[in-house]
Amino acid sequence: MKINYLFTALSILSVPVYGQNLIDALILHGFTEFARDLQLYPNLMAKFSSSRNDITVWAPINKAVIPVSASSRIKRNTLSRRQTEAEYSTQISHTGQPPTTVAPTRKRQVTDDLLGFTKRQAGLPASNFVTLRTFLVDPTFVNLGPNQPGRVVSNYAAPPPGSDIATIAISGGGGAITNQVSGPFKYDNGLIIGVDGFFGMPSPLTSTLTSLGLTTFRDGIIAAGLEEKLNDTPAMTIFAFANDAIDGDDTFNVNEHTITSLLGYSPELVDTGPFTSDAGTKITVTFSGGSVFVNGIRIIKSDITMKNGVVHQLERVRRMRTSHFPGIA
Repeated sequence: MKINYLFTALSILSVPVYGQNLIDALILHGFTEFARDLQLYPNLMAKFSSSRNDITVWAPINKAVIPVSASSRIKRNTLSRRQTEAEYSTQISHTGQPPTTVAPTRKRQVTDDLLGFTKRQAGLPASNFVTLRTFLVDPTFVNLGPNQPGRVVSNYAAPPPGSDIATIAISGGGGAITNQVSGPFKYDNGLIIGVDGFFGMPSPLTSTLTSLGLTTFRDGIIAAGLEEKLNDTPAMTIFAFANDAIDGDDTFNVNEHTITSLLGYSPELVDTGPFTSDAGTKITVTFSGGSVFVNGIRIIKSDITMKNGVVHQLERVRRMRTSHFPGIA
């Protein structure tokens, strides 16, 4: 399986001007419905009048956008929140700061952070996960801390049938996965990547756990009196588990599964640490064989974004006491 998107995208981003505006480029590549509705939101369109060239637009295919005329705008907004400015802003990511206009060398193409890859002294990142900052700032959906926009996480997915070229999968709100279907295509301010739908919108922790069916962990949070704290505190990282990961009357410590004041998306977990749980126990995250492990326990579903942070689902209950994990101090 070839993974050539990184070099392709970084090479494209090294050129500061492309000579084609976003709307024209979207229409040229067939994203006519998204292009039409995006123009309804002047605040978002203003983002593309700057000289920065680090903005990636994840353009949904036409059938993923609810058709609507200007005369039926009110009706449209009652049909789907995908038609709101908040949802459109989630489809646009950036690196946080405009990149340098100096063309990178081959070495810098590997190590620079133009697409959000965490820099590592050894060169390539430890995994293919990438945390992407979006333009979503609506407090209905985002509570990550002062001036912190919503995030999604990208990773390489298996190639489509008949191809050996890896594509990108995006994990958004509620763990919904959106897949690359075309691109990247260049335009004045960065890249357009075609995707099969809109990203999932983030919701509070307990709502997210309910939608995922992780009701045992949710009920434990409520029983411990931690619902308000974990729903409302900015920058939370949660390690949840499936209902069948715990037996009958067995108990667990919710605080051993939570970290306050950490936006622990996969790239940030793998490249930093160790961390301290809210119970005061040590959390060590490792990457091996394509999987991420938390004190030796595999994450089976990662980067489920929520309103105030991120949830990772473990394959079993985490007992963070060091005596259970030889070799971890």
